Amino acid sequence: MPINDRTRDRLALTLAIAQGPACMLIGYSMNLVYSAGAFFFFFWCALVVPFVIVVSTRSGLLTWQLAIASLTLSVVGDNLRVRAIDHREIVSVTFIFWAVGSLLSSPVPLFRLLRPMTPRNRLIVGCSTILAGGALWFAVRRITG
Repeated sequence: MPINDRTRDRLALTLAIAQGPACMLIGYSMNLVYSAGAFFFFFWCALVVPFVIVVSTRSGLLTWQLAIASLTLSVVGDNLRVRAIDHREIVSVTFIFWAVGSLLSSPVPLFRLLRPMTPRNRLIVGCSTILAGGALWFAVRRITG
């Protein structure tokens, strides 16, 4: 029996929300800390998040950002739990993890966004997206020094 679009969207949204805690549990079970944990986070964003986005039918962009927000909030919450960051650093750490996670996982949602457009609109939206991605990367570099 095939799955309808509504069920696929619900499944994708549930998987997107569950990604943050799942990534943290898997990272802890593998004893990943510090740079290995960060590498695992980036690996997860680049390879696992796009698969969840592919499951979604109509709400791909929402699923994408929910997955990144879940991962980001899990990392920030865990850092606060172990007192790795101060309360003054919450906003900058949250922005950095959200921006980098969004940039690493962006090819699949952007492809799904641009595919149905005309070539002219693809060019306009593609250039705007590249500029927005460059601005995000510049902001991350500025914050991290």
